[in-house]
Amino acid sequence: MNIRVYPTFFKGIVTLPSSKSWGHRALMLASLAQGTSVIRGLTPSEDIDATRICLTALGATFQGETITGPVTFPTRTTLDAQASGSTLRMLLPLTLVSNQSYRWIGKDRLALRSLAPLAKLCAEQGIQFIPSSHDAWLPLDVQGPLKPGNYVIEGGTTSQFISGLLMILPLLPGPSQLTLTGTIHSRPYIEMTLAMMKKFGVEVTANWPTFLIQGHQRYRPQTLQAESDASHAAFFSLGASLRGDVMLEGEWSSLTQGDLILFSWLRSHHGNLVNTSRGYHVTQSSLQPMHVDLGNYPDLAPMLIASSAFIDGSSTFTSLARLNDKESPRFDVIKHLLTQWHVPFVATEDAITVHGSIHHRIPIGVYDTHRDHRMAMTLAMVSPFAEQSFVIQGMDCVRKSFPHFLDVYQAIGGRYEKE
Repeated sequence: MNIRVYPTFFKGIVTLPSSKSWGHRALMLASLAQGTSVIRGLTPSEDIDATRICLTALGATFQGETITGPVTFPTRTTLDAQASGSTLRMLLPLTLVSNQSYRWIGKDRLALRSLAPLAKLCAEQGIQFIPSSHDAWLPLDVQGPLKPGNYVIEGGTTSQFISGLLMILPLLPGPSQLTLTGTIHSRPYIEMTLAMMKKFGVEVTANWPTFLIQGHQRYRPQTLQAESDASHAAFFSLGASLRGDVMLEGEWSSLTQGDLILFSWLRSHHGNLVNTSRGYHVTQSSLQPMHVDLGNYPDLAPMLIASSAFIDGSSTFTSLARLNDKESPRFDVIKHLLTQWHVPFVATEDAITVHGSIHHRIPIGVYDTHRDHRMAMTLAMVSPFAEQSFVIQGMDCVRKSFPHFLDVYQAIGGRYEKE
């Protein structure tokens, strides 16, 4: 679906969807627990549905907000991760626990998103991990069993393999050790995994970059309320900071999401926001240029970098190279957009400096989302800076994480029409 958006001023109340990263982990841990858990307030999306369907295929039972485990590891089956990197990368280690064989499939760019760190680990452990092609990772055939032992995995590509391993190693019949090498990116997501594992009754000794994991542990069912998505809050809080007055309603009592740091960044860069009992009230500000390392916060990159184009001064963002292993080659897409907008910037392989101005405007034109939900929402939320209007190509990809985004966008004054 293509839409044409127009300049606007955002004003209203935003009820955020539940956290996708929290939701994946909650569903996985509930499916590993012996008994019935209740996960309340989880917003449906294509990625969350993919995790639910794969866990059902592995033997967990879902009924409304209840999940009954543990998974039973049925005989050989095909697991479809759709376009969800979180589903594939965090559930892959689970499918190595038993000696059953499984085939993983997916769609869009998922087959091109690297599985190299887990492939290397499996090769070292003598575990079957066989892509069916030299040009893509999927379809992929895997077969365990994974055994207790010492595991080493690169920490600089994605935290999702690490989270998946941390969740399943305690189930093995003996102690294990997991060591991360190199620069560790997305550490807050690993810390989220450890915190949620503890809620379900399983603990790991974290001596970063090494984790000591006792075997023979068992997850216990829990009743949990979903957190609001801090990553999605970035689109609305930055949009309102640039041109708006928005109340972000959300639940972040456990503070497990690293992307909540954005609110601190906004405050320290002259943003106008007030933390209330309902969430955050964000109003138009004279934001100052930012200089931040996004290694731990890759999902904030699209909206932060795009927003910097409309802030007076030069903003610098680092640790960006791995953005190209997302739903789109995201760093390249961002640079292409800035070029189309005639916004000057200087980029290296891993960083970008954007020379922004409050006078920059987005020319009339067609801007492609590249089937990337975060690029789609970014384009919509910078619409106040359109010269007249512009077309967003492929807007329906927001179904991946936020199916009702356009309803919320319109409710706070976003102006669009279908092309």
